[in-house]
Amino acid sequence: MNLNPSLVLAEALGECALGTDGGLLFRRRKRLANVFCFEKLCKEANEIDTPKSPVNLEDPVVLRNLSEPDAGKILYDAFKSAINALTVQETGTTRIEDRIRLKEMRPFRTDYRPYLDTTKSIFNKTVGEPHSGGFELRFAAILEEAPDVQAFAKNYLAIGFKLDYVKANSDLANYTPDFIVRTGDRMVWLVETKGRAELDLPQKTSRLKQWCEDATAAEEDGQRYDFVFVDQNGFEKHAPKSFAVLAASFTEYKSP
Repeated sequence: MNLNPSLVLAEALGECALGTDGGLLFRRRKRLANVFCFEKLCKEANEIDTPKSPVNLEDPVVLRNLSEPDAGKILYDAFKSAINALTVQETGTTRIEDRIRLKEMRPFRTDYRPYLDTTKSIFNKTVGEPHSGGFELRFAAILEEAPDVQAFAKNYLAIGFKLDYVKANSDLANYTPDFIVRTGDRMVWLVETKGRAELDLPQKTSRLKQWCEDATAAEEDGQRYDFVFVDQNGFEKHAPKSFAVLAASFTEYKSP
């Protein structure tokens, strides 16, 4: 199929139609600054089988086929993934521009939920998430008792520490790790606790690993960062007595 090289895709998602030259055109009210060669996108989104002959948009059969939900879903997903792969890229260098200092946090309110009184946290109460089934509080109790934990904090939304990442469906989103833990070996740990399977978990932990590596490289005083993923089933069966044991035994998503 001969494609007009000047044909471009001006929007990632929108209303689609088959062009008379066999190409796919997209229309949308909002314009994107970036445009991409349609032929290149077709190579990226190889799930799409473009027509090999001109298509008559007045043909009722064509119009009916284009209106089918499964056809629209295929086009949507394929072009969304292809365009995000071309546009969402990590560039530049890593540097520390600012820090979040928990000791400077102003008091904030939470909903009334079960909590744990703590002495190692800057917050006098650690409040669990509403759908965690008490798992976060049981984990916080281990941190409170662990001899090698100097301090920890539940990473509440009010703290403002979150990471952007690309979800499994290629959407951009923000991710908030569950706990921040400091141990006596100049290590700061970001901990993700999870009680159920989650589609975006590999993407979240990959971003978490990248952040820890970048933050460690950017520090000038020897401060190091790492992460650990703690699944509820493993935690309930093998609750550790120290954070070092926890970090050594819960190693899922740590390998490259």
